[in-house]
Amino acid sequence: MQEQNPAAVPPIRLLQTNGDSVVISLLEKDDDRFLVIVNRDHLYSMKLTLIADYSVKKVQNDGSLISANRYAYSMEVGLGDAVIYTWRKQ
Repeated sequence: MQEQNPAAVPPIRLLQTNGDSVVISLLEKDDDRFLVIVNRDHLYSMKLTLIADYSVKKVQNDGSLISANRYAYSMEVGLGDAVIYTWRKQ
């Protein structure tokens, strides 16, 4: 069995959507990582399922951060809406 560097293990375990018009971006600024998931569909909401470790935070609309695991793993993303997750580089 090969040993793995803990810093090389991504904190996102599962990311799944049912939308056809989704854009997913991974952005970096210094040691911060941002995962942005955009529902580009203007007619239908999309189901998003995300499972992550406890280092991942969900950015609320007011800019506050909550644990990504605090609520259900699946959520509806509204028409043209976006969801942002963030974590620190290990």
